[in-house]
Amino acid sequence: MNPMALYHKHRPQSFHDIAGQLHIVQTITNQIKSNKISHAYLFSGPRGVGKTTLARVFAKSINCKKMDGSEFEPDNTTQDAIEITSGRSIDVIEIDAASNTGVDNVRENIIENVQFRPTKLPYKVFIIDEVHMLSTSAFNALLKTLEEPPKHAIFILATTEIHKLPKTIVSRCQVFQFEKLSFPVLKEYLLKIAKEEDITLEDALLDAIIYKSDGCARDAINLLDQMMSTGEKNITFDIASALLPSASKNDILKLLFSLSQKDLRESVEAIHALQAQNIHVNFAFEESITILRHALLLSINQNDSEYIKLEYEQTALSLLTQIVDHLSRQDMICLLDLLLKRKTETKTAPIPYLPLEILAVEWCEPVTTKTKPPEIQTPVPKKTESKIEKLVHKVEEKVEEIVASPPPDKIEPLSSQPSSVLLSDVQKKWPEFLKLVEKEAPSLCFILQNSEILSLENNTIQVSVEYAFHRDKIEQVQTKQKLEKALAEAIGATLYIEPQVLMKDAEKQKKELDGLANLIGGEVL
Repeated sequence: MNPMALYHKHRPQSFHDIAGQLHIVQTITNQIKSNKISHAYLFSGPRGVGKTTLARVFAKSINCKKMDGSEFEPDNTTQDAIEITSGRSIDVIEIDAASNTGVDNVRENIIENVQFRPTKLPYKVFIIDEVHMLSTSAFNALLKTLEEPPKHAIFILATTEIHKLPKTIVSRCQVFQFEKLSFPVLKEYLLKIAKEEDITLEDALLDAIIYKSDGCARDAINLLDQMMSTGEKNITFDIASALLPSASKNDILKLLFSLSQKDLRESVEAIHALQAQNIHVNFAFEESITILRHALLLSINQNDSEYIKLEYEQTALSLLTQIVDHLSRQDMICLLDLLLKRKTETKTAPIPYLPLEILAVEWCEPVTTKTKPPEIQTPVPKKTESKIEKLVHKVEEKVEEIVASPPPDKIEPLSSQPSSVLLSDVQKKWPEFLKLVEKEAPSLCFILQNSEILSLENNTIQVSVEYAFHRDKIEQVQTKQKLEKALAEAIGATLYIEPQVLMKDAEKQKKELDGLANLIGGEVL
C-alpha cells in the first residue's frame, strides 16, 4: 500500500473544487474564457490557502486541448493533465525558490529553458514557489525575461511575503491577494472530505480543528488526517483531545471573559489551563490580541462586522458578545496596550507564562496612585559641550565661589596711640611668630625666614624681603590678615606688617640675573 497524505489525496484538481478565493477564481476563469491571459501572475497570501494548487489548475486549463471557447475547467482524464497533476510534465516547470536562490539556478532553470518552445503543450508554464527567497542577482536576471517573455511562456510566482519582492518584479505581474479561509468555508470543505473518507466528526471537534488551522486549509486537513489515525469512524472531541496540539478558541475567550470581569482568581486559573495544555505563551498572547480586536470592531459597528461573526461557532460567539458588553472601548484599548506590552517580555522572562500572569494582576488589581512605583526615567545622553560652554561654566563657578566667600575682616585703622610694644619685643617673639605662620602657610614661613626686621613705627613692622614677588605675596589681603593674626597671638598686641624690597637687594638680584643672561647669551628685559 502506497501511503498518501490526506491533503495530497484531496488536493483540488479543478476551479470548482477550490475552497474560497472566489474573487480570484472568477477573474482567472474569465480571462481563460475570453482568451486574454497574461504572461505573468503573482499569487500572494498566507501558507496553505491554495496558491500552488490554483497555479497547477490554471496550467492544466490553458494547456487543455479539449477545451472550447466557453469552457474553463480542465479535463483531468487526459494524459497531459495527469502528467501536470503528478508533476511529470516537461512543459510545466515547478521551481522551489527557497532551495534555488542563486542567479545560476535562475539562468539554468528559467532563462535558458524559456527560449525553447513547449515540447507537447501550447504553453510552457513556470511556477516559482516562495519567490521572495531569490537573491538580488537572481531577481535582476529574471527581470528581463519577465519584461519581454516569449509568447509561449507564462510565469506564475507564489509568495507568502510580497513585501520582500522588488517593485520592478511586482509591477510586471498581475497580482492576486489570497485570503485565509473563513470558518463556514473551511467547515464545509472538511465535511466534504470527511464524507468522502466515510467518517463523522463531532461538531466541537470540527470547530476546534478549524480554529487551530487559523484559516489554513492544508493545516486543517493535516489535523483531520491526524484525528483519523485513531482508527475511529465516529471521532468525538474526547477521543481526539489528546492529539490536539493547541487550545480551542473557547479557552482564550474564557481568559478574556475573566479579565473583563476583573476576576483575578478565574483569570489565573484560565492561564494555568492554557499552560497545562502546553500552549505556547506567544500563541496565547497573539490569539488574545486577535479576539480582543474583533471585540473592539464589534463594539464599533455590529452590522459592518458580520464577517467577524463567521469566524466563531455559537458558544464562542456568545462569550465574545459578553466581553463586548462588559468592556468599554477605552477598556479594550487599555487591555490591548497591556497585551502588546507584556508580549514583548516573553523572550526574556525566566518563566514563559510570567508576563501573562503579571498582566492578569495588573488588570484585575490596578496599582493605586499612592502605591504606584516610581517610573524609571530613561537616561538622556549628556549633550556634548563645546570648549566655550565649558569655559563659561568655569567662570560662573568661580564667580559663585567669590560671591559665597565671607567678606574680609575689617582692617582696623592705625592707632594714633603710641604702641607699648618695643622692637626688641618683636625680635624676641619673632621665632614664635614664624612657628604659627608655618602651621597655616609653610610657603609664607619660608619667605619670612629669609627676611629682616627693619623697624617698628606706628604699630607697623617693616620687614625686608629679597624679591618683589615676595612683597606682592605678603601684601595680598588674605595673606596680611593671616600674618597679623599670628602676630597678635605671638606678641599679644595688634600690629601690622609692611614688606619692602631693599635697593641693595634689588641691585644684587639684577646683577645675578645679568650674569645669568650673559652666560646663556640672553638679555634681561
